[in-house]
Amino acid sequence: MKEVEVNNIQNNQNRSRLRKRQAGYAKNITAFASVRPGQAFYEEKHAFLESLQTLNNSIQNQDERLGVDKMKTLQALYADSISKLDTLNRAINAKRDTYKKSRSAEDEPSSMENKLTSEARQNDLLADTLAKDLKAFDAAIKKGQEKTLAEIYESSRTATYGVKKGSVKQNASGNQNSRIPLTIIDADGHEVEGFFTPDKKNSKSKSADTLIEEAIKKGIKKYGSVGADLFTPERAKYIYDYISTNSVVFGVFLSEYREYCLGDNKKMKDFIDAMNQNSPVDMAGLLDSREKFNAFMSIMHDAAKVDNARGILDGVDLAEQSRLNRRNTAMSRMADILGVPNIIAKSENVKVKIGGKTFKGTFMKNADGGDEKNYNKEPLFMEATFESAENLKLKKCVADLQVLDYICGNPDRHAGNIMYNFKKRKDGTVVLDSIQGIDNDLAFGATDFETGVKMRSAVKLEQMNVITRSMADRIMNLTPDSLKQIFYGYEISTEEIQNMEKRLKDLQSKIKKDNLAFGKGYGKGSVLPGMIKVVEDNELEEMSFIEDLSMPGSKENLFNRVQKRTNGYDNIKKAKQQLIWDYNDSVYDVTIGKYDAIDKIYKEMDSDTVMFQGNQNQYNIMLRNIKELKKEMLSFSNPEGEKQAKGGEHTDRLRDLIEKTRNALKEVNEYIYYKNSKTTGEEWRNDPNLDDPNRIPGKTERRYKHAIEAREFLSKQMEAFEKLDEKVELIGEYSKKEISLNEKNNELMNKSLPYAEEFNSKRKENKYQTHKARCEYELYELHFEAVGARHEGNGAREFMDNLRFDAALGFAINSLRPEDRAELRDKMSKVTGKELGSDEELMKRSVASLMINSKLSLLKEKEKNNNKLEKAE
Repeated sequence: MKEVEVNNIQNNQNRSRLRKRQAGYAKNITAFASVRPGQAFYEEKHAFLESLQTLNNSIQNQDERLGVDKMKTLQALYADSISKLDTLNRAINAKRDTYKKSRSAEDEPSSMENKLTSEARQNDLLADTLAKDLKAFDAAIKKGQEKTLAEIYESSRTATYGVKKGSVKQNASGNQNSRIPLTIIDADGHEVEGFFTPDKKNSKSKSADTLIEEAIKKGIKKYGSVGADLFTPERAKYIYDYISTNSVVFGVFLSEYREYCLGDNKKMKDFIDAMNQNSPVDMAGLLDSREKFNAFMSIMHDAAKVDNARGILDGVDLAEQSRLNRRNTAMSRMADILGVPNIIAKSENVKVKIGGKTFKGTFMKNADGGDEKNYNKEPLFMEATFESAENLKLKKCVADLQVLDYICGNPDRHAGNIMYNFKKRKDGTVVLDSIQGIDNDLAFGATDFETGVKMRSAVKLEQMNVITRSMADRIMNLTPDSLKQIFYGYEISTEEIQNMEKRLKDLQSKIKKDNLAFGKGYGKGSVLPGMIKVVEDNELEEMSFIEDLSMPGSKENLFNRVQKRTNGYDNIKKAKQQLIWDYNDSVYDVTIGKYDAIDKIYKEMDSDTVMFQGNQNQYNIMLRNIKELKKEMLSFSNPEGEKQAKGGEHTDRLRDLIEKTRNALKEVNEYIYYKNSKTTGEEWRNDPNLDDPNRIPGKTERRYKHAIEAREFLSKQMEAFEKLDEKVELIGEYSKKEISLNEKNNELMNKSLPYAEEFNSKRKENKYQTHKARCEYELYELHFEAVGARHEGNGAREFMDNLRFDAALGFAINSLRPEDRAELRDKMSKVTGKELGSDEELMKRSVASLMINSKLSLLKEKEKNNNKLEKAE
């Protein structure tokens, strides 16, 4: 194709984009123009109408290249339209909230409330388009580019990438979305590894109960006769509700079902006995076989997963019909704005081409570091030393990530949504160098973050105690207007943006207020409960990750969670446990997890059996072996304790399963060999229409193809069992390796002792200097309170203030190092105008002042009680 033709096609596409944008804005202008004075929100709608008309009139249908000044003019018009539309939507939401508050939580929304919700949603979609265009103008202006309007609009579209052949792997499901590992080819031809999440809209049309019921019905159907014999969907829902209501009794049941599913018979019996003590359901009678128990566990777990996911979504109140995965991209944008682009894995909205089809979604680049789920594959996890927690770069990462999560309202920063980047130094010591956050689907909700979000992984204002100077400066320079202009382009609703603005204002206010308090003599390294301190790098470096930055008790923050991953000793234990979990998951996957597949194979084969041919018929022998294997897979158990006791060898039960798989595969192969060697009765092989997709195969052909399908399945099962063998051996090796790892860890910890001693010495000195400064500040404060009372002519208060000053002075001076006492004594002598005595004399005066103060307090209390008695008489 000629270059001129290609350019013409491109120009036509650009003009089409321009005309489409003009038509879209014109359609909205027509809709708003129909509003008349006296109607609801007339002033807000009219203001937006005028702004949008001005904007649309400025969009010329031509190929003029716009300079920076012209683009800035259009940029201002877009910003004004977004601001006016935002004002309108806030008014609509406020009106809707009055209807919402006037009804009980159980009542359905009124028609007017639904109408307002729908109107606000449509306005949010328009704001989203306006913000995307504004973002494209911003990018062009920053680069000093000259572009046509059509090019501006084209650049606001989602980028399309190719996918490297063979890079698409099995889904790695997250809490809310599935993540597909793949490698994209960017515009420069570079390969970028990461995860693609297809667009998925948040829908609240179905209630949590409906979703749970659907999951239960699907689970019962999956287990066929075993599921149907177990209970009806109604009965299963009743049991699930009872279990979830009594979460204290059944918490382990919901969170660790696989451990029980794969546990030995005694563990299963003990568990059922414990349930029977509290449950109105006869669990022992209901679960009278391993098959039923495994099916029951799986069905309940599927219900719990659906219930948990919906509960989280309802708890944070994400906008209806918004694509949750795109909130990852919005958080990446905020990270850029705050100057910490690498604090979370970079995400962008993309289109990818897979298998000739184009899919819309989000691409998240691979994060730096290791996954805590793979302790055993990340050896540096197990060699972390003292310095891991006292690394400045790491402290800044954690402090900055807490702020980013708070501003974006991300409640889901548990330890599994963080990647850990360990590094080994030249001396052999290992430190956690940095972290990166991943999976930010639940950010930007409409629920009040401080009071409404109940997830423990959400870090609230009172749980933060430091903010870096660079982050504090950026936070203080952010404005609500900048947020609404930026984030409408990421499908964030007006209500959600308003919520983000509130968090920004709350954080800005707290930073101002708290740092006035820190100016009162609190020096380097000091922290105060419930307050956020702005810290320079040199101060943060000398603050203890564990003792200063982590929070005590129930107010655990991100520093607490990360610190747990910097303990090499604990990570050794976790790595071993992770190996066992990996093994258990693998066992589950190739037994109960493959039940659907083998059940399908068996049913298809059984539908083509001929019973009168007898049990010795080769097809029936093959079918019988597969039936026995299917039953064994569903009823499989893996006695963990027994396996450990045998030093990592297979249990007899697993051996039986392998033997049944081998026998079934043998019979299948013999049947296929028998069929292949037959010369008569197999005329279907020579059918000229054999490859015709519309051809209906006969029974003989179907039986042969059933066997081929079974052979493929069973061969893969045998390969999976070989991998299980390797995992079992690895657990055995790791048990032996655990001792040597502990010895190596001891060596590394000893190497870090000089660093630990130096660090603790600096920290101790900082604490002392803060104490010294606080003594001076409080003495000045007490003295000036007495001076103020004197000026007011309040002799009684002046006496008491001087008494408190004298009590504090002796203790303050004597609490200092001997070499520092004279300096403070001289300062207090100058400010009071009095000659102060020796350290010993001042201490005696302090004790005497305390005694006088106590006596006066007792006399005051006695007088108060006497007055009460007189009134009573």
